[in-house]
Amino acid sequence: MRFTVNDYTSSSITFTLDGEMPGADGTAPARFPDEIDILYTGTLWSGSTMDYASNTLSADPFDGAGGLWFGNTGGFGGQTTYSWLGFNNDLTGLSGTGNAVTLTWGGTDYLNTMGTGTIALYWGNVFEGADPDGIRNILLGSVRVVDGRIVDENEVPEPASLALFGASLAVLALTLTHPARRRPARA
Repeated sequence: MRFTVNDYTSSSITFTLDGEMPGADGTAPARFPDEIDILYTGTLWSGSTMDYASNTLSADPFDGAGGLWFGNTGGFGGQTTYSWLGFNNDLTGLSGTGNAVTLTWGGTDYLNTMGTGTIALYWGNVFEGADPDGIRNILLGSVRVVDGRIVDENEVPEPASLALFGASLAVLALTLTHPARRRPARA
């Protein structure tokens, strides 16, 4: 499953799911196989950790999930801040639609649009935190956000930036290998 965050605001996140959910090999969370959670870390969360609001989705991110049953976004009085989305069907083996989907919550400004951290997608529930054993939840993907900007880990610098960097290195090399010559003093 590939998780892409297209954009986020203080009260919504737009994401895309591509590929197939795991589970054909028996790998699935022991509880809540019909739920995905989006976890917010670092300084991305700006709301109260005791608060939450109801979720709405612009479309179903899965083929065959049967639509959103219910979900909320908040801190829920726990140690994590996240959005949970419960669907009408078990998600095992389902495919993402590949279409951008916007998750919006109750008009409350929970996310810091200038924050730094990660936005991570889990299958199962993350109320008790990430589970490295994959019993309560399974990490499906994450994206880094730096100062409000979604960082593409596969991002390649643009050619103009590389050319400018290369030119500055060439000037530096010439300066170091060919020191300036002094003119003889006039009498």
